[in-house]
Amino acid sequence: MIQELLAKGKFKIVCRDKKGKIKWKDYVDNAIVNEGLNRILDTMFFAKTQILAASWHIALIDDPATLAAADTHASHTGWSESVGYTEDPRPVWGHGAAAAQIMTNASAVVFSINATDTIFGLFVSSVSAKGSTTGGANDFIWATGAFSQGSKAVVNGDTLNITYTVTAQNG
Repeated sequence: MIQELLAKGKFKIVCRDKKGKIKWKDYVDNAIVNEGLNRILDTMFFAKTQILAASWHIALIDDPATLAAADTHASHTGWSESVGYTEDPRPVWGHGAAAAQIMTNASAVVFSINATDTIFGLFVSSVSAKGSTTGGANDFIWATGAFSQGSKAVVNGDTLNITYTVTAQNG
């Protein structure tokens, strides 16, 4: 029997205005970047130390952006991080244990927007420092994803509520 391992993720984003009214929603399929794929292999088969659950963070990508499989913290030509939100450090992706080959956060990750900005997408990082471009041994990007229908405008007082789900399955 031959099987393929398929690993993928999906963000669900809900933007609400300062009165709590939904402004827009989006679902973003992400691409697991090369260093994220290498980390899976190294952790499972090469005794690399795992990144602990509380060390995964969600961050926002500014527009315009070009995402690539080779993106890392130290080198992600084509995009920058949006830091126009009050949370500091980057919000933690508070996921639980895997069940049925799925891992997700039970409570939404919240970004309290404090600036006018255009957001292109999101990324998952092992670095908590907002705006960080470090690239140490345990500092890396897991995945990036662009909004499905193009960039989205946000303004001071908006909130973004984000759920991120990772699945692993046989292909």
